[in-house]
Amino acid sequence: MSLDYQNQSGYLLRLAVDGEKESSLIGKVLGLATDATIVTEFAGRRIVREAVEVEKGEPLKRELAAFIECARVGSQPKVGGHEATAALELALEITRQIEATGARPAIP
Repeated sequence: MSLDYQNQSGYLLRLAVDGEKESSLIGKVLGLATDATIVTEFAGRRIVREAVEVEKGEPLKRELAAFIECARVGSQPKVGGHEATAALELALEITRQIEATGARPAIP
């Protein structure tokens, strides 16, 4: 899965199943390809790229609006404190492992 937080877009790569056809080159270039488009062949396997639906909006503004709504109606947030802590711990561990290997992220 690839998520681009700046452009608020994402996609999932998966192996193609029998019967899925590759979109034409012109369809890909003009953006006429379907959401599930076989983008390449790798190691003898066909790979499909599927768009991931992303709710667009300014992240902090959406977070604060969700918090206010939960407080207003007394509901639980979509992600609780335990889940948020676990996600942060995972992200920090990934960062530690990247730093330990000396790998550097690509800078566009």
